[in-house]
Amino acid sequence: MFYSPTTRGFYAAEIHGGTMPEDAVEISEAEYSALLSGQAAGKQITPGAGGHPKLTDPPVPTAAEQLAAWRKTAVVSRMQARSILHLKGHLPTVTAAIAAADPLVQIAWADAQQFERSSAAIAAMAAALGMTDEQVDELFRLAATIKA
Repeated sequence: MFYSPTTRGFYAAEIHGGTMPEDAVEISEAEYSALLSGQAAGKQITPGAGGHPKLTDPPVPTAAEQLAAWRKTAVVSRMQARSILHLKGHLPTVTAAIAAADPLVQIAWADAQQFERSSAAIAAMAAALGMTDEQVDELFRLAATIKA
């Protein structure tokens, strides 16, 4: 088995033959197996000394990366969304803004069973209400704590 630090890929001589990268270094089957096991456990395979592969911890995401990842996955139910808007006094304003919004936003508001933080409808409503991303984030965080 061979490893290329340039491509960060593994190559088998019997499959890749003469098409392996020039910087490929030979590793044992035991090393290969240990690297794959480490990768399965959350480590990264990166080039080490002499181009040999080694296991490293993945980089810690920055605060901005963590926030972006959270925004992609944050979801609240219809009940949670409407409840937090009511509790914060925003429901009448949102209802009025929905009535004046694009028909697709109206359909989303009327029919969605859940609301995704990253959705275009949420962004449109936040803009219409003059809310910052941070304010919308806080509403989603609080809404997620509401139980039926």
